[in-house]
Amino acid sequence: LLLSFLFFFLPSRYVLVRMKSAAETGFCFNIRRLRLQEKLVLLRYDPIGKSLGKKILFSWGL
Repeated sequence: LLLSFLFFFLPSRYVLVRMKSAAETGFCFNIRRLRLQEKLVLLRYDPIGKSLGKKILFSWGL
């Protein structure tokens, strides 16, 4: 019982991060990443703007 109580207050291994489009179209999505992992940069499909139908670089927190 005490052990389960302590695990409740430990920080999670994962953190929720909002990824924003580098093309500044305003498109963003949320992704779960490891807390100790380095900053994410992803190449994903951006459905908005001039880059319609292209893959755009996404980074977080900028």
